[in-house]
This record gives sequence, structure tokens and C-alpha cells, in this order.
Amino acid sequence: MKAFAAMMLVAMMAGCASNAEVAPTHYWESAERAPENRYRIDNQACQAEVEGETGNAMFEPASDSFQAYRDCMISRGYVLRQY
Repeated sequence: MKAFAAMMLVAMMAGCASNAEVAPTHYWESAERAPENRYRIDNQACQAEVEGETGNAMFEPASDSFQAYRDCMISRGYVLRQY
């Protein structure tokens, strides 16, 4: 019985460990090769702008808030790329 309990514990722990976050599949690239700190400033500004307009801080890919965020980043000289 102890062996069964130990085996169940190990199985549960392995299951929890496999719930890793999904790795990103896209990234923003600056046409002008902007430095990292410039990207952070632009990214935060676009997020804040969209959040202020829509009241939504979550950017689901098919949402209007993401489209507004995407348009803001593009207007600042960034291109959305895929891995």
C-alpha cells in the first residue's frame, strides 16, 4: 500500500511539473534596430495607450485591443515576426 501511495505521489508531481507555460511564437523586430530599452518604452507606451482606450489590459490575438496594440507598435516602426 505504501508503494502504491508513493507511486501516486510521484505521478501527481510529474503531472504538475508538465504544466509549463507555452513558449512565445512571435516577437517584435525594429526596422531601425532600436535598442532594447527603446523597445521596452515603446511597448509599455502602446500597452498603456490601448488599456486607456479600451479598459482592457489583456491582448488576445483576435481582440480589438490587440489590433490597437499591434497598430501602435507598427506605427512606432516595429514588425511582428514569427519564430
